Amino acid sequence: MEAYAQKKIPSQVNEFNKTNDQQVFITHLNVQGLTSVKAAYIDQDPLLNKSDIICFSETHLSDNFDWMAKQVCPPHYTITQMGSNKNGGGGLAICIKNEMGPVTVISTSMECLHISISKERHKLHIMCCYKERHKNLQSFTDRLCKNISQLPPDAQCVIVGDFNNDLLWKKETYLLERLAELQFSQHITDATRYDSNSGTLIDHIYTKDISAIATKLTDCLYSDHDATAIVIR
Repeated sequence: MEAYAQKKIPSQVNEFNKTNDQQVFITHLNVQGLTSVKAAYIDQDPLLNKSDIICFSETHLSDNFDWMAKQVCPPHYTITQMGSNKNGGGGLAICIKNEMGPVTVISTSMECLHISISKERHKLHIMCCYKERHKNLQSFTDRLCKNISQLPPDAQCVIVGDFNNDLLWKKETYLLERLAELQFSQHITDATRYDSNSGTLIDHIYTKDISAIATKLTDCLYSDHDATAIVIR
């Protein structure tokens, strides 16, 4: 936490609010280790704590579900997760606000956690993804597209995550092109992670068959990734 001690939690995000209960607010953050300390900051964050669904990548959590649900799940949420890899890296989790409609876990893997929810007029498929840096992008993309191919043709789908594929420089466009072929649009246009030299756009949001949306980036106290967010209207 010391590395982010000089960063400030955004004081307001009033320009990015739901305007009715039929909308769905989804956020993603590469949290770089989801701990009880970070969970306390998340509970105070004005963007994350009003989300209907919070997707986390790089949780570094084990499969000790009972402990994890008590220690790191924000209040008033239910958590679904996939544990970290054998080296303790990676890991995915999705926290769903308790007032949301029925939630179904479709599939879990080290690379993709897939759920579906029903709320008002929306029946959404949500995929939270993480591609490790050393993994081959084409192979990862092919596996993701295989999962997508199993969706109903008219399914509304949101894919979020850290893909370790920088879209600012577009040196590798296989992921973007394959998802475009499947009628997915990518909505984040600014850098989502910064180092001492430059920024990279590696945290993406893709949607299919969703016509009215808003997207936002926000700085976070507890990660060197920005949180990405989308409101489905």
